[in-house]
Amino acid sequence: MAMSAMMTFYVGVGVLVKSNLVDIRLIAQLMSRSTKAFWEHVEPIVEEGREHWYGPYWLKEVEYLYNELNKYAEEHPESETPRLEQNLDDARAHW
Repeated sequence: MAMSAMMTFYVGVGVLVKSNLVDIRLIAQLMSRSTKAFWEHVEPIVEEGREHWYGPYWLKEVEYLYNELNKYAEEHPESETPRLEQNLDDARAHW
C-alpha cells in the first residue's frame, strides 16, 4: 500500500514536470535525492512489471522524472550544493 502511494506521488510529479506545470529546477532543489533513490530502488521491479504484466509504459512518468533530474544535474553542476533534504538529514543525525 505504501509503495503504491509513493508510485502514485512520483507519477503525479512526473506528469506535472512533463506538462511544464512545475519547473524541474524546483524538484531538483526540493526532492532530487529522494526521487533518484526511489527510482533506483524500484527500477528492477518496474522493468519486470513492464515485461510480464503492465506493459512498456508502466511508470514511465517516474522514469521521465528521474532522467530529467539527472539531465538537470549535468547541465547545472552548481546545483549540487546541499539541498533541503541534506540539511534535514544532517539535522536528524544530530538528534
